[in-house]
Amino acid sequence: METRTSRNRRRGPDDPNLPVAAGNCGATLLRRYRRDHDRDDLREAIGHLQRAVDMTRRQHLFFGTHAENLMSALHEEFMITGDTEPLRRAMAVGRRSIEDLDPHRHDRAQRLNNYFVQLYRLFQRSGHTAALDRAIEVQRSAVYAESRDHKAWGTLRNNLSAALYDRFERTGDEADLREAIAVLDFVVGDSGTDIRSVSYLSNLCGAQLALFRLTRDTAVLDDAVDNARRAVELSDSGHPARPILHNSLGRALRARYSVFQQADDLVQAVAAGRAAVTGARATDSNRATFAVNLGWSLFDLYRLNGDREALAELIGQCSQATSSLTASPLWRLRAAHLTAVALVESDDWPTALHHYLLAVGLLGHVTARDLHRHDQEHGLSLTAGVATEAVAVALRASTAEHATTLLEQGRTQIFSQQLDTRTDLEELRRVAAPLAERLEAVRGQLAETGRQ
Repeated sequence: METRTSRNRRRGPDDPNLPVAAGNCGATLLRRYRRDHDRDDLREAIGHLQRAVDMTRRQHLFFGTHAENLMSALHEEFMITGDTEPLRRAMAVGRRSIEDLDPHRHDRAQRLNNYFVQLYRLFQRSGHTAALDRAIEVQRSAVYAESRDHKAWGTLRNNLSAALYDRFERTGDEADLREAIAVLDFVVGDSGTDIRSVSYLSNLCGAQLALFRLTRDTAVLDDAVDNARRAVELSDSGHPARPILHNSLGRALRARYSVFQQADDLVQAVAAGRAAVTGARATDSNRATFAVNLGWSLFDLYRLNGDREALAELIGQCSQATSSLTASPLWRLRAAHLTAVALVESDDWPTALHHYLLAVGLLGHVTARDLHRHDQEHGLSLTAGVATEAVAVALRASTAEHATTLLEQGRTQIFSQQLDTRTDLEELRRVAAPLAERLEAVRGQLAETGRQ
């Protein structure tokens, strides 16, 4: 029986219908991959969609569709491997799709939003603030390009708000936070009980929690809890964002528990956190985040009533999150750190040391070489104290050799990377001069990145 793929192979290179056929074939294979999870289908889908994009002019009616499907397929590959290379390829496709685009084109906002998504994912995975700044710039253009009566009106603004909130978390600029809340307040008020409003409410909850941390206004905190609860109530059990909604509710309830010390808030926070973790796919890059947030609620429950089962659940959830390939290094490190803290409470010093070693080992990924210097320093600021705690546990576990290693790893993380890029290349030049020249060029690029 002749397949769609074999028919495509029979088409000549000048066949004007070949790009559309390749795009349709790739889209079909992508749908089948999502149903059956056959990696061969995904690889073949990427190949067909890449050909469709390469053979189609940017101004063509179908280019946006081909590009969107290719970016989606590349994201699926990232979700499997955790490698950022597919994300970077997707970014290149998104960037190409908006170059020289007519400002009045009907799909301009959608193309801009698709490019934004790739930039935002790269920031979430790697911590590149340059990618986040560019994402916000692109999404502002998308928002201005779309009229209020368009079906994507709320989604575009929701995405912009999420990115502004993340930049506030990185820089502390209150103007970004205020704008994120203002954008969402307007969207939520306009959407009513529309099912799409659940993600708006969830993101609004997160921004309100941040505002509460700044102002300590408990009315803002109550609004955050109410919005998160409303989002969960509006969504059915099959809603794809359900785990995120439960995570938001758990965070809001735990924050309120920290203020009023009402045990019922903490119990509900644990229940919401559990729902977030169990509802997320194993490959979901957010699952580690959900596990850490649940872990802190479980730790509070343990401190409240000495519940050892809560401590054991924390260790199980967070130790699993540590090994997630798709989670960001920062959240994997946080998971390893929280696991180690819980193991110390259990007086299991050797296993606690093992997880501290994992956490300190991840510092190099949080301060990756391709990050700008200020991004590296920010990553270290978020993990302050981990190496010192690890040294203390190593000494308690009577392994002094580990203590020395951990202290050096924690104190010289960025400096060691700089030294590594200055290794003498004379021996390499004697045996492989072209490779030495290429390495020298890469080292120059890394050095320039660190100065920016």
